[in-house]
Amino acid sequence: MDFYCPKAKLGVEVEGKIHEQKKTYDTYRERYLREFNIRILKFKNEEVQVNISEVLKTISLSLPKRGTKG
Repeated sequence: MDFYCPKAKLGVEVEGKIHEQKKTYDTYRERYLREFNIRILKFKNEEVQVNISEVLKTISLSLPKRGTKG
């Protein structure tokens, strides 16, 4: 996971070619994190480079509303 916000229990992962080689590990880790109600958003490197505004919008919409928990 590249970024994590504990208050929102939200992780953000920017995936490059290395992730193609570690799919089993990533799957296991995601399953483990879900046990703690941690959500992970995944974006491809190209997505971040070409369309950062949409990536940020997606992240923003995934955050809990102010004054609420989760």
